[in-house]
Amino acid sequence: MEKSKDNKVFLLCYEKKEFELLDDAVVTPLQVGASRSGLDVCLLKDNTGDNISEKNYFYIENTGIYWIWKNISGAKYKGQMQYRRRLEGIDENFDFDKIFDEYEVITMEPYNYPANSKPKVPGAMFIPAKTVEDGYKFSNSGFDIMRLEAIIKQLHPEYAKSYDKYIKRGEDLYYSNGFILKSEDYDRYCEFLFSVLGEFEKNFGIVDEKTLWFHVGRDMGAGSFSREKLGDNQMQIPPQQMWWQMAVGGFLSERIFTLWLLHNYNKDEIFTLPYKKMESKMWI
Repeated sequence: MEKSKDNKVFLLCYEKKEFELLDDAVVTPLQVGASRSGLDVCLLKDNTGDNISEKNYFYIENTGIYWIWKNISGAKYKGQMQYRRRLEGIDENFDFDKIFDEYEVITMEPYNYPANSKPKVPGAMFIPAKTVEDGYKFSNSGFDIMRLEAIIKQLHPEYAKSYDKYIKRGEDLYYSNGFILKSEDYDRYCEFLFSVLGEFEKNFGIVDEKTLWFHVGRDMGAGSFSREKLGDNQMQIPPQQMWWQMAVGGFLSERIFTLWLLHNYNKDEIFTLPYKKMESKMWI
């Protein structure tokens, strides 16, 4: 199968689980965090070329986004989607030129607060939030979203009003980091994304997995999470909850992408697609 030279979309994956990875003329699987994994998931891995694969403990899927930014050139369009949440219809038959004649970006339909906070499947968690910021404060660290705001407004003051509008008061969250952009816009987004995450990482001394574990545990022990109220003793924190919350860079980047997207494009310039959930247990 000959790969497309103009359209480069990567399927960011950690493992295959029970389903096959999409691999065609347009979509190529890319294993993220490959330098820290004992698995051989697919041929292409993010620990080649210019990469930050070793920092996957903090950056999560963004090590793949970085790899695309630094190692893919000459493409007309480039982007990515997660292997567990694929953009519907993105394959070798998709007419990218037709869509980009009318729109500036392809991404997934937003999760909307508060309209979609009611569970759609039995047993799903109810997120009692009306804004993107409040949704983050419920599920993740309230301290971290406040830190993110300070960093963005310091590094990129031109985004300050947009931050207040789309994150503090906004209802639409373009989460899961599934998007396709014109190549130059993809690079422009990455410059913004990694300047912010790099500053967050530096400011709070996150240099390895151990320091990230301490950062998350300190916040959880201080009661900054609405979802789980824990005592002052960090030993009370369930390890599985700690591991999930350590995906700080991934959680923050969904809010960073939402901000960048809505700051730079009008909604009529954004082409949205539903996403295909690859696991039935996923709630949203």
